[in-house]
Amino acid sequence: NNFEFLYSLDLSIEEKMETIAKEIYGADGIEIDEEAKQQIEVYTKHGWDKLPVCMAKTHLSLTTDPNKKGVQSGFTIPIKKIRASVGAGFLYPLCGDIITIFFSSRR
Repeated sequence: NNFEFLYSLDLSIEEKMETIAKEIYGADGIEIDEEAKQQIEVYTKHGWDKLPVCMAKTHLSLTTDPNKKGVQSGFTIPIKKIRASVGAGFLYPLCGDIITIFFSSRR
């Protein structure tokens, strides 16, 4: 197995998100909302800043706007919140207006 991350796990959370935004989506950069900045601070204090990052955004576009198709330029990726899946071993920023669903099975 020759799997390698796009970035070093030693980078900051912000640097990991910026790398993904630029290298994968072709964005000029990221815009981090205040709530996400506070979450980064907490996660860093807990040592979770060394976890890999998996961006949660619309699958309909490389931007966060589902109406923009194809390769775009001149855009930034807004980071609204960042959630931690510590047990699974990753952080996932919520980019733009994305909805996530929590599922809990009942018997």
